[in-house]
Amino acid sequence: MARLRCATIFAFTDARDRSPSIDSVSADAAADSSAFALVRALSMTAAPTPSASRILERCEALARCSEQPGGLTRVYLSPEQRAANALVLEWMRDAGMQ
Repeated sequence: MARLRCATIFAFTDARDRSPSIDSVSADAAADSSAFALVRALSMTAAPTPSASRILERCEALARCSEQPGGLTRVYLSPEQRAANALVLEWMRDAGMQ
């Protein structure tokens, strides 16, 4: 079996999904077919799927944080900027960030 040159394989999980993840697998372990199959299965199923509708909803929510109706004006340290920052902070916390 050919040796893998890449020493690290990453599998990502959605913060809301607490399924197991593999941070890294050595090249020797990945060369083993059972370890490689596990890494492959986790990487295919654990990655979060982007949602176009959620992205658009968030863009629209940020656009509403403007002092100019029908436009986008958000001056530094303004109430509108604070509102936008609060929204992004909420989304980051919902994703498991601290």
